[in-house]
Amino acid sequence: MDDASQLVIYVMSLTINGLIVGEISNQSVSLRPVLGAYELCFSLKITMNPKRDHERRVTIFGARVRLSNDRGVSLDVGFAQPEQPIELRQYDHAHPMSCFLVQSLHPGQLAELERVRDGGNIAFQLQVSGVGTETDEYGAQSVYDMLHFRVPRSEWIESLRTAGAKNILLLEVPVPLVDPPEELAAAGKDLQQAVVHYQHGDYRSCVGMCRTVLDEIGRKRFDSKKDWASPLLMRLANDRTGMVRGEREAAVWAAVRHYAHPAHHAVSDGGEQFYSRAEAQLILATVAALVGFAVSDIP
Repeated sequence: MDDASQLVIYVMSLTINGLIVGEISNQSVSLRPVLGAYELCFSLKITMNPKRDHERRVTIFGARVRLSNDRGVSLDVGFAQPEQPIELRQYDHAHPMSCFLVQSLHPGQLAELERVRDGGNIAFQLQVSGVGTETDEYGAQSVYDMLHFRVPRSEWIESLRTAGAKNILLLEVPVPLVDPPEELAAAGKDLQQAVVHYQHGDYRSCVGMCRTVLDEIGRKRFDSKKDWASPLLMRLANDRTGMVRGEREAAVWAAVRHYAHPAHHAVSDGGEQFYSRAEAQLILATVAALVGFAVSDIP
């Protein structure tokens, strides 16, 4: 797979009524962390040509961003906006300036971007939009042009590392059962309530509700008996090498339920009073993933 050593430079012309008034070129693409998310930053170099008979001005509103991978698969990312207003005007002499267009990315979007990149190089296409004005009878004219950024794999991975995203496994775990089948309606309600507990910082209740979800779906998925988990844990302890794939999956469900079980009981009955955010996150993400996997099997 190709991995060019540096960013390829592309230049596009800014035109008003067919007259080239300046040029835009790509400088770099970077990823930077912000609170709970990331920003995709496109650095541009803009050079306005000297004015001729009269002055012309350009205002850049932003750019529609698309990405594509080495196989040509593309995805609409969103609309990148100027970090600061981009107001350009002609003078007697050419003058360059640098500016940034910024696209916000939440972790799920970055995870999808990585899925599309699929370990290869990445390319961004920016459809820059704005308005150009003249001081004569022509007035204002829309400005639309394309700018391309091809980012080598090594540079993009370095951007992920610098932003702290390379050390995070970017897997989006959706919360399933938002509109569940009738037989899973109760479990869907409980899973949504577990999310609410997590968001409010009630981690013990979050873990306890996750255990209820596992109970409800576990009985339907593995056995109609009330205590479906204990036999699976016994099998894991006594004959783990003899377990087939389905039994090993069931043992994962039973083990997670076993971990969450103390949150469902009072302290005097062997229950746990305190769970950290990290513990609640571990259980909630695992349960959501397990339930999503189970629901995908339902015809």
